[in-house]
Amino acid sequence: MRLRPAFSIIYSGSHRNVMNAIVTAKDTYRINVDKCIELPSLDDFKDNGKKVEAELALLRRSVPDVLILALSDDDRRRFSTFLPAISAIPSEILEFSFLTADVLLPEREKINMNSGQPREWVVVAGLPFIRSAEQPLSGRGWWIKRLEDIILGIFLMILFSPVMIFAAIGVKLTTPGPVLYRQLRHGFNGQEIKIFKFRSMYAECCDPEAVGELSQVRKGDPRVTRFGLFLRRTSLDELPQLFNVLRGEMSLVGPRPHATNQYAHYQGKVNTYFSRHRVRPGITGWAQINGWRGETDTDEKIQQRIACDLYYISHWSIWFDIRILFLTLFLGFANKNAF
Repeated sequence: MRLRPAFSIIYSGSHRNVMNAIVTAKDTYRINVDKCIELPSLDDFKDNGKKVEAELALLRRSVPDVLILALSDDDRRRFSTFLPAISAIPSEILEFSFLTADVLLPEREKINMNSGQPREWVVVAGLPFIRSAEQPLSGRGWWIKRLEDIILGIFLMILFSPVMIFAAIGVKLTTPGPVLYRQLRHGFNGQEIKIFKFRSMYAECCDPEAVGELSQVRKGDPRVTRFGLFLRRTSLDELPQLFNVLRGEMSLVGPRPHATNQYAHYQGKVNTYFSRHRVRPGITGWAQINGWRGETDTDEKIQQRIACDLYYISHWSIWFDIRILFLTLFLGFANKNAF
């Protein structure tokens, strides 16, 4: 059993003194410093950029208990392509700041990326930090939720097996092509996963090699088959994702996984977008229960979905999951926004 929480530090040359202070005081404050990653200067980035990418990828896989960011505003602008992915790491995230900086921060920067509440000040090794994200589902929460997914996932697989057989036969008889469709999406910790769905479009329209990147389905989309429209409106096309749940790639309840080619679009609208990847994606979620599903053709729809996702992450409990699953049975299987 690990007695001390594992800390990782991402810092720039201008904040090397912060890293040195924490490492020097680690025994005094009982801190286990696992990794220290220095972001290179602009001049050195060309030579060391690949190395930094590899180190950050390793950091994302290791998932420290606490992740410390010691970066200047200039550093944040220079490494803006890295920072969103860092926010997906399911660690407690602390950002170094001088105590006077709270007055100078823009209002949007004073908000916790998980809860939407004002950020808290904390002290580590005698230095001031702003807690920008708590560790989601900490303690026994991860194990409870995983046990919930396995037990209920098996039960729902058995319960809906006749419906899944009906859907599979319907897809096979109405249009030529495979019954299942697999799509690459962002999952837990921003990692890419392949989710399963019953195919609802004509086979030639959902082949990425033939048509390139798939665009989001819109109302009256000619790519959708008649039987596929029924599957989409009733959400029965999502049932094969129970296999993703049992494989540990998804959860029954959580933020819906988005297609990887839509990342730039969403991230450009909501700067906390990647924080929704701090838990496993779900088949259903708080956003869907509140009616935020279907096409995301306006900024409001995107922002409300992300707000619901972050609310779910910060308020998770097993009873919240059961409530969402219960409401899904009555509200989620038929929705006017699904097409």
